[in-house]
Amino acid sequence: IGYIKNKVKKHRKLAIDFSKYLVIGIIFTFLNVFFMWLLIDVVGLYSAVGAAIVVVCLFFGKFYAYIIVKFLRRNFFGYVAVNLASALLNIAFVWLLIEVFHMPTFYASFAVVLLLFIGRFLAFKKLRLIAE
Repeated sequence: IGYIKNKVKKHRKLAIDFSKYLVIGIIFTFLNVFFMWLLIDVVGLYSAVGAAIVVVCLFFGKFYAYIIVKFLRRNFFGYVAVNLASALLNIAFVWLLIEVFHMPTFYASFAVVLLLFIGRFLAFKKLRLIAE
């Protein structure tokens, strides 16, 4: 019975951790869209400048959001490494699916984003970056 309790406890923690990761991801996706619109369309910044400001600010903001909700440990280097690897894989997979397998862009980008969303979570877990 102790074995079963440990398994249930482990899976419960995994579900809670993934829920935190999912909610932060959804919130920051909406923030990204909103602030891109605000800086580029409303304020009138050049798109590359507005996008760069939003991406950098939300990158740091998401790290601290993960800390606040006790999803990640305070390991900024690990966070950067996982996200940098994810960005490079995003480029490679999108290229592969579109250029090699001739998949439509919408489906390729959607599949890659979904795959890498799960992949980042698993990387955080494997690298022991998820808070206890």
